[in-house]
Amino acid sequence: MAARQALFYEGIEQVDEVEAAVQGSIPDWLAGSLVMNGGGEYTPMRHLFDGYGLLSKVRLEGGRAWGSQRYIDTKALKAYRHNGQVVANEFATPPGSLWAYMQQVQYSDRLPCIMQSPHPALQSDGSLLNFSRTFPFGGSHVYLQDRTTLAREEVAFVPDRHWLAPAWMHDFASTDRHAVLLEHPLYLDFLGMVGGWDNDAAWMKWRPEEGVRVHVVTLDGSKPVRTFTTPAFAYVHIGNAFESADGSMLHVDLGVFEDAQILNDLKLQVLRHGPEQGRQVSPCSYMRLDVPLDCTGPLRLPGPKPLVADAAAKHVDFVDYFNVHPALKGRSYRYVYSTCAVRPTHINNGLAKTDLATQEVKVWHSPGGVTGEPHFIPHPSAAAAAAAAAADGTAAAAEDAGVVVSQCVDAQGRAFLLVLDAASWSELGRAVLPYSTPYRFHGVWVPSEGAA
Repeated sequence: MAARQALFYEGIEQVDEVEAAVQGSIPDWLAGSLVMNGGGEYTPMRHLFDGYGLLSKVRLEGGRAWGSQRYIDTKALKAYRHNGQVVANEFATPPGSLWAYMQQVQYSDRLPCIMQSPHPALQSDGSLLNFSRTFPFGGSHVYLQDRTTLAREEVAFVPDRHWLAPAWMHDFASTDRHAVLLEHPLYLDFLGMVGGWDNDAAWMKWRPEEGVRVHVVTLDGSKPVRTFTTPAFAYVHIGNAFESADGSMLHVDLGVFEDAQILNDLKLQVLRHGPEQGRQVSPCSYMRLDVPLDCTGPLRLPGPKPLVADAAAKHVDFVDYFNVHPALKGRSYRYVYSTCAVRPTHINNGLAKTDLATQEVKVWHSPGGVTGEPHFIPHPSAAAAAAAAAADGTAAAAEDAGVVVSQCVDAQGRAFLLVLDAASWSELGRAVLPYSTPYRFHGVWVPSEGAA
């Protein structure tokens, strides 16, 4: 119960850095900050995707650790603090208005945007790849953005299957040459969105008979958008994508659900009660979708195939928040790191390292606790070799030489940064913070200046 109180109610600000208590040891070479995002004030909210934004940071240097966290100072948060009321639409918490959702963000380049994917992809040339959404009577605008000038260039437009009911797409697959949009049959219900009404999946409609549309975008514009269909599945996050050795196939690795029940699993009334109510987190397996690039095959594809046999026995029949070696993003790889679920549980309570070559899985488990998104950080002596191997297409000799860090909460509600040896998957140490942290979503590891 202590963990749920810390995770799913109100996060307390800690503006000034305070030192954390290190248990075990943190490698001296590990210097930088893990910055994580997520909701901070969940008290009046209905869903884990609601909540006023709070950023948290744990800084490591010389085997020591310091932490801080603070809210993003938005108008909606100010209004809530002033009168105790939710005045703007959250993901699943009214009030609000349909008109508020229809307002486009105005950019100087006039590229339209009502919402966009929260997962921009960093390309090898330093540019950012993402897509924005317009609706109704709209679709997905795939664009590249210069990180220095912030100039954006639209490379493709993919119209929605249903103009009045666009699909909810949280993430997308990418390589340096392609973007892949997976339009699964989970559709926005605008009236349910405004009213906060329950539907098949939160306030959205699930229509499995329509299957999934797979849109392949060639980023240099040399080919038109190619659209395939597959049997229905749902997804939230992509793990990685890469081309086959002969360039004929694009492999898209992702977490696959049979349906969209996961959005109901993440309602706060479910999360606050825990697995003793009989509700467990929906299964999600790491799978691979093979998409042909030669544009001569059939438009109908088989569904994704599991990458790990006996997933339940290995505690990876629920996996999420995928991470790979940073030099192998968009390239062939061997290891994927993720959160996982050691059942019975209603949420991620473990961390998994999956060897895709042998299907061996190693699990670190926090009984009664919650684990955060893992971040692999290569050892300085192996980072350059891995980058060189990725550049020339050879196998990285030490793809798992380094550590994995994850911001977690234990069964007593204590927040800590966990440091695992990525090769052995054993705990090296943890930095226990003197304050609680709410549920964390995504983050980034920022190396210190001058770090090796």
